[in-house]
Amino acid sequence: SKKIEEELNKFKSKKIFLDILQFENKKLREQLDDYLISTEVIYSKIIIDNKSPYLRSFVINKGSRDGIKTGMVVLDQQYLVGKVIEVNFGTSRVLLMSDINSNIPITISPGNLLAIATGTGKDQAKVNFLKKIHFNKITNDSLVYTSGTGGLIKSGVPIGKIVNFDPNADEDINIEFFSDFSQLQY
Repeated sequence: SKKIEEELNKFKSKKIFLDILQFENKKLREQLDDYLISTEVIYSKIIIDNKSPYLRSFVINKGSRDGIKTGMVVLDQQYLVGKVIEVNFGTSRVLLMSDINSNIPITISPGNLLAIATGTGKDQAKVNFLKKIHFNKITNDSLVYTSGTGGLIKSGVPIGKIVNFDPNADEDINIEFFSDFSQLQY
């Protein structure tokens, strides 16, 4: 009985310790303005739709009645795929990052280079508004995240990586998305 009481006290103190760690973690994440803690996650299913003036967009089965608002970020697991551009009562339209109308403020890492990811209408985006003097800081496999500039999308959401880049060539810097947009269902 004494042994059980000792065990119980040990577990109680471990539980308190875990609660403190959890609380500290939550506070630190809030300070970092972590995009998962500070926003409510709403899960939705994609509805196929071909009557769109946009090259790369889709409709989801959630709308204003579910708390969806224009400008909300759309994720596939933890990766950014686009944002909500139109909201109806029961459905919403999502503009994919690959659409030519999509412009997302980004950070290229390492180097913390600020730029804009612009959709190409194909399965990639290209880097815009990055001065030539910074090209030598970029390699294939440089990672691309949201920068949070403009305040619509929080910073640090993974987007993709730089591919087929030759710093000596005078051409586009392409971003390959982490998410395969052709395979999205939810």
